Amino acid sequence: MVDQTGKKNPNWKGGKSSHSCDWCGESFRAYGTQRFCSRVCYNEYKASKTILVTCSMCGKEFKDHVCNKDKYSKRYCSRGCVYADHEYRTEISKKGGRAGANKRWGGKAWRTYRKRAIDAYGTTCGVCGITYDEDDVVVHHKNGKNYPGSDHSLDNLMIMCRRCHNQLAPLHAKILGDQKVEQAVSKMIQSLGLDPEDPNLKDTPRRIATLFEEMFSGIDPNNAPNITLFDNEDPAYDQIVSTGADFMSMCSHHFMPFFGSAYFGYIPGKKVIGLSKIRRVIQYFAHRPQLQERLTEQVIELLDSILQPKGCMLVMKARHMCVILKDPSQLNTETVTSAVRGCFREAAVKQEFLSLIQKPT
Repeated sequence: MVDQTGKKNPNWKGGKSSHSCDWCGESFRAYGTQRFCSRVCYNEYKASKTILVTCSMCGKEFKDHVCNKDKYSKRYCSRGCVYADHEYRTEISKKGGRAGANKRWGGKAWRTYRKRAIDAYGTTCGVCGITYDEDDVVVHHKNGKNYPGSDHSLDNLMIMCRRCHNQLAPLHAKILGDQKVEQAVSKMIQSLGLDPEDPNLKDTPRRIATLFEEMFSGIDPNNAPNITLFDNEDPAYDQIVSTGADFMSMCSHHFMPFFGSAYFGYIPGKKVIGLSKIRRVIQYFAHRPQLQERLTEQVIELLDSILQPKGCMLVMKARHMCVILKDPSQLNTETVTSAVRGCFREAAVKQEFLSLIQKPT
């Protein structure tokens, strides 16, 4: 097609013209600006550009293609992560002002605090006292908060080597976990229509985070009790009973406490255990979201595996606040669970144990 001047119009895409396939390189004739000679070439080209990308919000890997500038076309695996990251950026922006709007590099203080700290303190680790190269040191925030809008003053900064800084990783994880709990509790208070600035509610998120840290300490395997066993020098031991080991746990269905007493008895084999260690095992498994039935099984499984007695039995009696709150008339109602191993399955042995733990009338 030609225009009024008699010259060919370069923008006209009608009619077939010769093309070269971007994948196989063969010549073909087609309309417009077609890049591939066939669907097969197009699919192979698309598959070659598909790679695994890590979501910027949740860290999940997902498949994506590379755009023309060799950059990922997507940063999030789902629209939910897009919204979650937007809420995070909005919150950071409120804390750090306009300078803190960018999640990673927002704000002048966010970009320059490392340089200011190194100029002021040098490159000597403040913990081990060894001097390193500038690239081998980390600027540590003493309050554990290094997001944009946080405290980047020199009083809150210190220089640490990477080895010493890595030892603080569990503490950092705890601080970040507490912050997430506080944020979640704050949202819950607002969703209930309460005023989060009320003097009686202002510090409630922090108090709940501190309480949950202790109540759920059993989730961390590093808090497992150190159990010491002793040789059973007197094989005449017939039955040992531990009574009145009080415990409190959190119901995983309603996040309401349940509490009571545990009674453990065993006939020892080659080893015996101190009574205080039995209580520590019960507390360790109780300090996590629990069901009473599961708690009973977890405690007796561990004690049975480490003691290897001739037989053992555990009885747990507890009152559940979720039941009491729904029906206050059930204030004195107890839920009883038991687990039996070895010779305690014999009726005579089990009956003797149950008679020993009965409360006097």
